Amino acid sequence: MSKEFSPSHEVKQYLAGLREEANYARPSIYFLESYADKLMEIANKWQAQTDESIVPLISILMDLDIFRADLGGELQHDYDKNNKRYRGKWLIEKSKLDSIRYKLITEYEKIQSLS
Repeated sequence: MSKEFSPSHEVKQYLAGLREEANYARPSIYFLESYADKLMEIANKWQAQTDESIVPLISILMDLDIFRADLGGELQHDYDKNNKRYRGKWLIEKSKLDSIRYKLITEYEKIQSLS
């Protein structure tokens, strides 16, 4: 059997080779999509492990759904047009994902410590 599920480890492993993306003059919008998909995958794994409903997890899944739905709007337009404001907006969107990641990991660890 594989080792125990650890959202923190999975996220660190995923982001290990992608840390320099934020330093680029024009970071990829596809990085944000991929990052959101990875967080969604981790949240779904956590949900599959439990038989009960976890309120913070439901909130996290909703946040990720909203993020993914909104990502294609103005940010995609700025990316396509190579607008100067794109990098600033990209950093804002990345910080949103980082806060969702933090919430996912802290809630998971909090619930695990209670078990």
